[in-house]
Amino acid sequence: MPPKLPETARAPGRIYYLLGPVVLLLGGAMLGYYIYFGFTRFDYRVEQTFPVRVLAPGSYEIELEREGDYSIYYEYESELQGKQYFSRIEDRNFDISLTSKAPPKKIEIDRPFGSVKYMLPGRKGVAIGAFKITEPGIYTFSVSQADDTKGARAVIAIGSGMFGFIGETILMVLGGLAIFVATFALAAIIMVAVYIKRSRRNNIKVDRPSGAPRDGPRPVHPK
Repeated sequence: MPPKLPETARAPGRIYYLLGPVVLLLGGAMLGYYIYFGFTRFDYRVEQTFPVRVLAPGSYEIELEREGDYSIYYEYESELQGKQYFSRIEDRNFDISLTSKAPPKKIEIDRPFGSVKYMLPGRKGVAIGAFKITEPGIYTFSVSQADDTKGARAVIAIGSGMFGFIGETILMVLGGLAIFVATFALAAIIMVAVYIKRSRRNNIKVDRPSGAPRDGPRPVHPK
């Protein structure tokens, strides 16, 4: 009977190689979850980012639910109440006014914070103005177009948190990729560790006691 290997010399069986693919599959599943969650929540986040959409020209009473900075966007490709609207990006000359209802106070409309453009499913827009309110409430929003685009209809969106929306989307994608890369690295480490331990096990020489017979058939001496 061959001598037993010491406990420290025992190597993991081949089945331990399966731990690597299992960990990798878990990482892929988590990445898929992040992607699925991002797409299923996409429309909701868009609506939270652009709470108000109106047709220009026109005057509307709108409700702004929180104080802070807002941006005004001209959506040259958009959808409103089930109808598609298409116009030229160059036709963005608008006269815009915003007035609080109680007490009546005109809100100053500033230039947009940089040249912000976005492309979302079914929507393309560009920033045309910005404002800041100190109190949430009901406001009168009026928008009219320049004379050279008179008669055309365009969608105007009011939104806040555009950069937060973009940042959240980027972080979600990067988070999913980071988890997948980490699980890929962990799977590789596990498989390499199993391979090294099994290789060392195969190279171990076991010392036999003095005078102990070697394995294999014993020689037969003729009488």
